Amino acid sequence: MGVFDDPKRNAIREKTKSGFFTDFFFRSEVTDYRNLRIVINTIFGIFFCTSLYYFCWKKLNFGDFDAAYGILLKWFMIFLTLYAFATNSLFRCAFFCVLIGAFGKQGQYPFTMLIVGNLQEGPISNVVHNYELTSELVVCHLELQSKIISNRVALLTGPMEELVERMITKGTRTMRKIVKEVRELLSPFLSDLTMENTKEDKKAVEEAIQVQNIEKRKEKILKLWQKALDRPLTADDEVVKELTYLNDSSLANVSLEQPPPWKTFKTQFAQKFAARMTSRCDDIFNKGIDKCRDLATQLVNACKEAIFWPLEMFICPQLNIESICNNLQRRVQAQELCRTQLEKAKMDPSMEGDLLDVMNMTEELEENSKINLHTALVESPRLEVEYQLSDLKVKVKTASNYVKGLISITRQAIQAFFVYFVYCIFRDAVGMIRRYNEDVDFNNCFVNSDFWKIDQYRSQKGQAHLTHFSKSEVREWHVLNFFSFPTKTERRAALRPFIRWFVLMFTVVMLVLVDFYFYSFLFSVVDGAKQSVNQTGQSSANIEITGNGTVADFLKTMVNSNQSVELDKTISNEHCLIYPRPPNRDILIWWLFVPLILSFLFQVLFSFAMRRIVINYFMPFMYPRRSRVRLIYLFNKLLVNREKHRSQARARIRFIVERWNVQTEEAAGADWLAPDSFLKFYIIDKLFRTSKCLLCNERMRPHRLLYCSQDKCQASFCQTCVDDNHGMCYACLVTAKEVNSQRSQLLPIGRPSNPENKHKFLTHAENIRKKVMTAPKVEKNTAPGLPKQE
Repeated sequence: MGVFDDPKRNAIREKTKSGFFTDFFFRSEVTDYRNLRIVINTIFGIFFCTSLYYFCWKKLNFGDFDAAYGILLKWFMIFLTLYAFATNSLFRCAFFCVLIGAFGKQGQYPFTMLIVGNLQEGPISNVVHNYELTSELVVCHLELQSKIISNRVALLTGPMEELVERMITKGTRTMRKIVKEVRELLSPFLSDLTMENTKEDKKAVEEAIQVQNIEKRKEKILKLWQKALDRPLTADDEVVKELTYLNDSSLANVSLEQPPPWKTFKTQFAQKFAARMTSRCDDIFNKGIDKCRDLATQLVNACKEAIFWPLEMFICPQLNIESICNNLQRRVQAQELCRTQLEKAKMDPSMEGDLLDVMNMTEELEENSKINLHTALVESPRLEVEYQLSDLKVKVKTASNYVKGLISITRQAIQAFFVYFVYCIFRDAVGMIRRYNEDVDFNNCFVNSDFWKIDQYRSQKGQAHLTHFSKSEVREWHVLNFFSFPTKTERRAALRPFIRWFVLMFTVVMLVLVDFYFYSFLFSVVDGAKQSVNQTGQSSANIEITGNGTVADFLKTMVNSNQSVELDKTISNEHCLIYPRPPNRDILIWWLFVPLILSFLFQVLFSFAMRRIVINYFMPFMYPRRSRVRLIYLFNKLLVNREKHRSQARARIRFIVERWNVQTEEAAGADWLAPDSFLKFYIIDKLFRTSKCLLCNERMRPHRLLYCSQDKCQASFCQTCVDDNHGMCYACLVTAKEVNSQRSQLLPIGRPSNPENKHKFLTHAENIRKKVMTAPKVEKNTAPGLPKQE
């Protein structure tokens, strides 16, 4: 086979004359045929490792946030476990031990996690769903109740509400018309009476600043000329004439430093109004100055075009623009004229108070014009109940989402615990495998067919053998087979799994009962809660104003009204009645109760059997050489114990024979308890173990023992002990001094081969006949089937 061949196993196959498949699967170790095992384990490991991933790791959802990361994590875990499965025999053996141990008590924790997960998918999710339906049903009926009440309120107060609403609407509409007319009257003056700075005010301030800057520059120029001439300037200087024009008599009593005339008013509204009037007056003169400068410029240009050179040099400069349209001169004239006009206005002192009253009335009209905002809020109390119902719906939905989120988190935690418990089983399996290979006495108390083959082989060779075990030996040496009744340790170990199973079963039953009860209750409520409400009625309200005159006509227009409301509605709750979801019987039967029954059988009642399967069948299959070592060790240990036990039994027989000369006389009693009586022979001796083997000290029924035929020896032995003594009565040998403390056992050298040298033994019936024959002749009834005494 080349690469897959094993020279050591080839030599063993040739020696034992066994085939390749028998040697590969049943005789060779996991370390033999290494390359071939790697290939075969890889093929089978793909299936096992993929199943392990989908059964354990995938439930934790490590890579769900990204598809590429999820695929990478999936194949990484599969190939990692596949490599360990193919190359590591310990991992492979532990893997299968986990699969087998999962059916035993070690798998109870993962099984509990699966049951809890099934509970979440079944009864718990069903209860949550029915709870949501209950909440929707309650909220829906509250909405219906709110509609019924609102209809009743509308029937009682609807006409009056419409009357009031119409009156308010008419009043508001009339008030708006009044406000509109007043605002149209005051709108031309509102911009002049406002205290806020308008664009016109900002422009007037900028122009005043420009005039002040021009005056400052002129003063600086005069100071520079005075410094250059090194003397004070006089009014005759040409520079002073050009800059000041003080020769004009109209400017003699005018100064730019004088306070404006609007400062004489007391209130701010009047000052603001007068300042705006003054600014507008100045604007009129400023525009005139600009027009003058434009005309003067045109005049000079026309002069230059009409007069030829060099006459133009003497005539046109006389048309000085600055002298005709001097800005400062015109500014002073404008201020003088505007001040004169404002002083001539002679405003009444009460006019300032009237302006303030007008402005206050304007603000009140502005506030009263917003009365429609108050009427819009009248409808809001009616929506309060609807808002509360909406809040209730939101709260119910939030609580439901919270419970669902909690269930989802619990499911993730359960899956994490499931993986942890599987790891614990794997860890315990690895520890058990190591103890099995390192400690030859670990759970080495089971006898099997190979054990008795060794015993039969030694028996055929005439060597010491066991043949069978007495009950005292089984009890003392803890000898077991696969079908033995569970030991006290195994029964005690099953107590905690039973308690856990009982708690889990109780929890499942209670949740299922809650689910059934909740479903039955809701179904009965929905089935019996169908009803409809028919609301009919009529209500009217009438307000009538009587009288003549302007006021009466106004009130008639405002108040007179007649309103009526009719109601004819049928409200049904059929759309609110949604039947609850019944319990999922498939989940309850096949995913809860059937697994719980199987769990009780395999993980509680027969939990010891799973461990026995692993110790007696799986581990010998994986480690056959170690299994043979353990089997030989167990046989030698039990054989040594048997020899010690028989040596002590022979010493006990010698002690009894040498000191008391074994007597088996019957105790004195009534005739109906005599050995040959019907009651004793056919009932008591058949039902109860009333006798005992002198060698193995095992209690037995009398008919299973053999009795020595010697008159003075009444020793009884079982068939196995007679065979072990090579057909000799050990008590007779002690009496004949053929055995003693130095020679406690008669070795079968030549005597046992001759049947005449063996002692004769009687059955129970023959022994009774012998006793009857040798007893004194007394008339008495004997048991049927026994000869009468003569």
